[in-house]
Amino acid sequence: MKISILQALVLLYFLATLGFGFYRRSGKDVSSFLFAGRRLTIPALIATLVSTWYGGILEIGRFSYENGIVTWIIFGVFYYIAALLFLKFIAPKIIESNIPTIPELFQRSFGKWPALIAIICVILMTTPAPYLKILADLFNHVWDISKFVALLLGAGLSLTYAFTGGFSAVVRTDKLQFVLMFMGFALILSASYFQYGGIEFLKTNTPDYAFQIPGNFNWTFIFVWGFIALITFIDPGFYQRTFSGNS
Repeated sequence: MKISILQALVLLYFLATLGFGFYRRSGKDVSSFLFAGRRLTIPALIATLVSTWYGGILEIGRFSYENGIVTWIIFGVFYYIAALLFLKFIAPKIIESNIPTIPELFQRSFGKWPALIAIICVILMTTPAPYLKILADLFNHVWDISKFVALLLGAGLSLTYAFTGGFSAVVRTDKLQFVLMFMGFALILSASYFQYGGIEFLKTNTPDYAFQIPGNFNWTFIFVWGFIALITFIDPGFYQRTFSGNS
């Protein structure tokens, strides 16, 4: 059976991901398995946050295509402001409190039932369903296998290295994906520029509002998205990664 270049590249990516994931087993204690022993460094923190926080890429691509540069405000500026506020005011409190999870914080502050509600909310917020769907679509496109089988395969691979290496394995694979993400952005940008041209090509082939702010939206709609970005304050991924550092 012949393997195309695309199939070889995707296969190489998954083998590299598994290699990073299985590189080292996690310690058996809770701190090592869930929080990498609380030894997460700043570069690792940045890499793992970027790799996990930059979700919804397909939707952002569609939104940018249809609405133009106002997307940078809606899905960019607001979220970076929220992240900076989190870094300034919330992250130090998480480290000082020594409370590892949001549900445990609720239990200590409000009791058992609010903690159970917090658990349900965390599960809903962190569901990997969109990412598994994208992974299944990728498998389906590259190898032409059914999406159900692709879904099981993708979930199985991810769970295997996560259960083996714990959060440290997730961080290692996130570092790899961080590098590949920006390499991919650079390749796509350069290829698009040389094949189609730069800003002038875009202005010629897009609606007028694509390069205007607020574009075809009103400011009320845009600022509503600004409040939605504040969900960063209760993002379990941010909480876990912040707690995994010790300073």
